[in-house]
This record gives sequence, C-alpha cells and structure tokens, in this order.
Amino acid sequence: MLERIALWIRAARAPFFTATVVPVLLGVAIHVQRGGQVAPGLFLLTLLGALLVHAATDLSNDYFDHLSGADDINTEITPFSAGTRVIQEGLLAPRQILAAALLCWGLAIPIGLYLDYVSPGHVILILGVIGIAASFAYTAPPVKLCYRGWGELAVGMNFGPLMAIGAYYVQAGALDLGVVLASLPVGVIIATVLYINQFPDYVADHAAGKLNLVARLGRERALPWYFVLLAVTYLLIIVEVALRLLPPLALATLLTIPGTLRAARLARRHFAEPQRLIPAMAFTIKPHSLIGAVLVAAFLLDRWL
Repeated sequence: MLERIALWIRAARAPFFTATVVPVLLGVAIHVQRGGQVAPGLFLLTLLGALLVHAATDLSNDYFDHLSGADDINTEITPFSAGTRVIQEGLLAPRQILAAALLCWGLAIPIGLYLDYVSPGHVILILGVIGIAASFAYTAPPVKLCYRGWGELAVGMNFGPLMAIGAYYVQAGALDLGVVLASLPVGVIIATVLYINQFPDYVADHAAGKLNLVARLGRERALPWYFVLLAVTYLLIIVEVALRLLPPLALATLLTIPGTLRAARLARRHFAEPQRLIPAMAFTIKPHSLIGAVLVAAFLLDRWL
C-alpha cells in the first residue's frame, strides 16, 4: 500500500507542489497585510483546488509527452527533467495516468464552483476556467502550449499572479493590482526553473517536435536568457520595494543571490552536459521556495510589526 502511494506521489511530482503553495500563501499573506482576517476553511479549499489542478497538469504532461514520444526517446534522465518515467518504466499504464489527471480536474472543478458561489461576482469562475484551460492545453493537442514556445509564460502566469490573485480574492472579495505585481517575482523564478530544466531534454524535445524556447533557440543561444530571467527576478523585487509595492523586509530575498550565482556559474559551464547540470537545476529550484517564503513572511511581519 505504501509503495503504491509513493508511486502516485512520484507520478504527480508532489515534491514540486511548492510551486502552488508559494503563490497561494502569498495571496493570503497580502490579504493579512492589508488588515484582513483569514477564513481557514476557504484557504484550505483554495489550496486543495490549486494542488489538484497542479497534479492534473503534471500527470497530463507525462501522458501527452508519452504520446508524442518526447519522454520515450529521452535518454538524458535527471531528477528534474524527462518526466517521472512511471510510464516508461512500466510502473503505471498511460490510461491510468490520464484517468488520474481527469480525476484531479474533476475534483478541482466543484471546489472552484463552490469558491465562486461564496465569493462576490464570478471572478473565481473566470480565474478557474483560465487555470484549468491552461493546465489542459499545456501539453494536450491541439494547443500544446509548451510545444509552441508558450510553456514558460503559461507556467509563470499560472504559478504566480493567477494563483495569488485567486487566493487573495477568495479571502478579500476584491481585486488588487498590488497582488499581481507582488507575485511577479514568484512567477518569473518558477518560469526560470522550467527553463533550466529544459536544457537536458533538448535533443529529445527537438526530435519529438516539442519546441519549447530551449529547443527553438538551441542550448547555446538559450543560455543567456536563463541569466536574464534570474536577474529580472531580483530586479523586480528591488524595484517593487523601492516603489513600496513590497515590504522592505522583502529585500531579505537578496540573501539567496549567492546560491543563484552558483547556479548561474554551473549552468554556464555545463549547459550542454545534462548530468553535470543537475546541481545548477537544484540551485535554481531552491531560490523559488526561499524567495516565496521570504515574501510571505515579509507581508505577515509588515502587518504584525
């Protein structure tokens, strides 16, 4: 039983659920900083619904990448790329993965409808439709966003502003442009994580027609944009603190720069060597969680102190 649970945790890529937890917590923390009270039940439903959509995205990604052959022909396997391999290793059948994805979407929809019912207007309904549509269209034909070079933008927007806005709106019952701006650094850094994780997949993605940005540009030409995305993350934080869109304590995120620089140095040296690139990928993932945690804490402390 425990082995089966662990297998499905692997299939859903649960260790990467921080990509959902961070923007949801950020939206709620901004609500608290604005003087609002948190409704715990609505918060838990918001988080659960978002996690279900995230799981559905990851599961469907494995399924459709199997259909296209992108994962099947990939021989450069790393802990952060080439899919979960549960289909390729014969641990789960493709139909099981698709059924699990549909189940997650099916469970997320009534949660979203309830949150829309208890919230003013139909903002949650609109956000939910956008989120689920982007989740399905990420790898599913005919849209296949990540096959057309739109995957990074979709991930950055959905795992940044969209989730933060939704979490904030459920609590506050109002829209706030400040939430969008405050969540942009989170969206950029998670897009950066996706971007660097595409480097090991370059050969297989290109052969399978999965033309994400790295596959389109080629590893060497794509590398400078990785540095740009990292720089933009920190520049956004500095500028937004200066404009008072983020609390001053948000500058503590700059303490993650040494680790980010290490990731950049490793990427510059090993961008074409998948196995030696693994530490750079790991050092890119860590700043996402740390930056997210610091931003959440900065808003909460700004309210309480």
